[in-house]
Amino acid sequence: MLLINPEEVAPYLSGLNESFGQWGGQQAWDWTFGRGCGEGPASRLVVTGDDGAWIAGSAVSWRTLTGGHRVGIMTGSWTLPAARGSGCFSTFIRQSSALVQQSSGGALLSFVTAANASRRRLEASGADLVDSLYVRSAFGTRGAPPARLHSEQVTPALTTELWHLHAQQSAGGNGFAYPDADSFAGQFLRRPNPTAIYRDADTGILAIFEQAHDTDRLLFAGGPDEPRERPEIWSGLAAWANARGRNFFGFAIHPDHCAALRATSLELIPGFLCVNGASAQTDLDPGPGPSDLRSDWVLQSGDRM
Repeated sequence: MLLINPEEVAPYLSGLNESFGQWGGQQAWDWTFGRGCGEGPASRLVVTGDDGAWIAGSAVSWRTLTGGHRVGIMTGSWTLPAARGSGCFSTFIRQSSALVQQSSGGALLSFVTAANASRRRLEASGADLVDSLYVRSAFGTRGAPPARLHSEQVTPALTTELWHLHAQQSAGGNGFAYPDADSFAGQFLRRPNPTAIYRDADTGILAIFEQAHDTDRLLFAGGPDEPRERPEIWSGLAAWANARGRNFFGFAIHPDHCAALRATSLELIPGFLCVNGASAQTDLDPGPGPSDLRSDWVLQSGDRM
């Protein structure tokens, strides 16, 4: 049986922790499923077994693109080990796509690595695959000189500056639109793990890092001249994390940023943004932004769910 937006929280949270181990508690739950970014909280779906026990779950987080279209992102999908291989994830793809179509006629988005088994299910469902890259650099890696980053105090003015930078970068393609600086901060700054803002003394680039266990995750990097197109920027940010005894993680989807990464010695993991319903989306009134969701994506790592 399929349940949509059940009131219970504990069984879903238990399923996430059993499936992934140490997924998180109430704070992680509130951040993942409770925030709206101007579009309301996530919609949750649950598959139950014959005995009524919850065996799998998935959610749709809602976002608006810069062109005005509403889309959903597959979020927090899990299946208990005993139920794997029974088609639960394929059910979630179909039902999540139907939810998005009923809500807005938009597209369903999913972020996966190329090697992820979920990618094969999404591809089989007819999703268009947009190339992306996941970036890693382990502590102890020798490479470029570290970027000269200086910590910035989080203030309303700086948060607004970052929000405007994000909007400027997203305006030229398919990016996520945050209606105000507070919504942006909820996605990029007020996260379950600590975050910090830094400014590069040489380029002026502003960077947001999330400190997750032993890894510095680059959530946002940008400036007026979009310096991530230069390979040394990526290498310098990774070297800065490594010099502090930390691993580095990043994400890129814009072709110029991916090309810059391929010119570095960083570890690159191929990935995809899977877009279910891209063809239908192109038939809608495009508004001020691109109408083709099979290309022109401008996303930061912190945009992902």
